Amino acid sequence: MLARRLQRRGYVVSLAQSGLDALQYLRGQPTDLIVLDIMMPGMDGLEVLRRIRADRGMAHIAVIMATAKAASQDMVQALEQGADDYVSKPIDFEVLLARIRAVLRRRGPTLPSPKSAAATMPTASAVPLPANPSPGVAAPSVLAKPSAPPASPVSPRKIGVGSVLDGRYRLDVLIGSGGFGAVYKGTHLVLDNTVAIKVLHPQVAESLELRRRFQQEGVSSCRVRHPNAVTVFDAGTSDGVTPYLVMEYLDGFTLEALLRQEGALPLSRTAHILVQVCDVLLHAHASDLVHRDIKPANLFLSQTVHGEVVKVLDFGLAKLLHNKESVELSGTRNLMGTPQFMAPERLTGEPSDHRVDIYAVGATLYLALAGAMPHGLTEKNIVKQMRKQLTQPLRPIQELAPTLPPALAKLIMGALAREPGQRPSLAALQAELLRHTASSAKAPPMQAKPGDKTRLELDDTLTVAPPVSSDALSPLVDDRRRPSKG
Repeated sequence: MLARRLQRRGYVVSLAQSGLDALQYLRGQPTDLIVLDIMMPGMDGLEVLRRIRADRGMAHIAVIMATAKAASQDMVQALEQGADDYVSKPIDFEVLLARIRAVLRRRGPTLPSPKSAAATMPTASAVPLPANPSPGVAAPSVLAKPSAPPASPVSPRKIGVGSVLDGRYRLDVLIGSGGFGAVYKGTHLVLDNTVAIKVLHPQVAESLELRRRFQQEGVSSCRVRHPNAVTVFDAGTSDGVTPYLVMEYLDGFTLEALLRQEGALPLSRTAHILVQVCDVLLHAHASDLVHRDIKPANLFLSQTVHGEVVKVLDFGLAKLLHNKESVELSGTRNLMGTPQFMAPERLTGEPSDHRVDIYAVGATLYLALAGAMPHGLTEKNIVKQMRKQLTQPLRPIQELAPTLPPALAKLIMGALAREPGQRPSLAALQAELLRHTASSAKAPPMQAKPGDKTRLELDDTLTVAPPVSSDALSPLVDDRRRPSKG
């Protein structure tokens, strides 16, 4: 049925009965795109995908997974192995057709119009399916090979308030913008739901590395299913040009904004926030996923009808510890993150693990409780800042926060140890913070400007914060995001 509908739209389609049949066909026929099931006889679709990506002669072929397996872990696994897109059954044909067009535009060839497609694309003999194919039979491979030279790439169109992405998501209000992209409050037009939509600027999307980072953020976020992690609902590429992520919409402000307004926080307030951060990090670490960019700007204090819920933002720097094929985007040549919260091993490019998050939690606790960074004033020169963090001794937090319980002070200073092996466990740090969380305390309201709502960091590359003193906190990144007093 799917093959017939695609053929009526002008595509040349061939069907394969199994994964092996599909691979044999691909080695002999020029093919632009495959619609691939997962549950198939003999060889599952994920193995077919792995073989396609490992074969130089086939690696260029676009692959869209179309399967009844709708669990997030299946989607994550397919995307990590190189799938270009993923749709779950029952298939909405128009949605699948839009995604086929988008993937093919992004991959290279520009599709001819449906009316002329049959005349301009080579005909291929089809491998027939059984009369009554089972749900496990491979989905058809879709051919879209124009005989004329490919047209020039699609020109990036301006994306802004009022734009509709893939016919489903309308951008309503610009929440924040950075050098890499922007975040909008938007509407899911079919469900009439409010969502947050993170859009990569089209001109930035030309960078393969940044596209990978953007895709990695969506994949990493899907892996962390936890109340304190932002939920990613969808991902796509609008018009084959502009990548985007669709996430839950959050109403609130970042810890960074709160610190700019309030300065050092009471222990119970800080513990209430960081206990939740530790909880989601422990969950992520159990899946061998490290955040790698914990800092106040990435800790969002969502204000809900049930009280304040901390959401950890931007898993875009996250790296799977044991995935050798994962792309390292934080090497010494392209250091990403905020140096003041980076563990020494990240600054020097040495191997790192989950203990970099422990260091960042320690730095965040130090700033929230003492009103200053552990290494004092921040240098404007990145090299000087890194040298300071690697060579100069830390100022004991008790000197700035003398009423801090000694046990907690010791754990915070331990979390900032230069040697990863000397840092306490995240569980120990969380257990101590729990002792200082007021069970009946309710987070006080904060009057934040609309621009502080749903802050999702987009421009973290080599972020260097202005000096932070123990008397008052200066804005860490951008004066425009400073909430007003009172």
